[in-house]
Amino acid sequence: MVDLVYVPDMIESNGKTVRENNMEIKHSLAIGDEVRFIEGEDFSERYCSEDPQKIQDAVARGTFFVASIDRDCDGTPLYTLTLEVITDLKEGECIYDYYCRKFNPNFKANEEAFIEASNYASGQLINGIAEYSIEKV
Repeated sequence: MVDLVYVPDMIESNGKTVRENNMEIKHSLAIGDEVRFIEGEDFSERYCSEDPQKIQDAVARGTFFVASIDRDCDGTPLYTLTLEVITDLKEGECIYDYYCRKFNPNFKANEEAFIEASNYASGQLINGIAEYSIEKV
């Protein structure tokens, strides 16, 4: 029998799991901070969850704003970026729902409205960006 270990649960040399160590890393950027992608980064392989062309187009446009502070499943600090500063996010509302609501205030009314709003929201956000790929402007 082969024992499988989930990488975030692996014990590192300090006796803590990968996740525990990563959860101790503080985010250095705040929501609303203006950032840009670091030049020379190869985004096509690093962000497999995003369309590589979307990342390249985003880099060509210039600066972005931190819209959400997130973490990966192993606790790695991540960010969600957008092209605009968001000032009217409702208390407790996630950034994805913000864009759905912006597209259609009744986006939860039916499946079709939800799908259309979701597609719009996905086009407004770049998710899962690690701090080593961006810098504060």
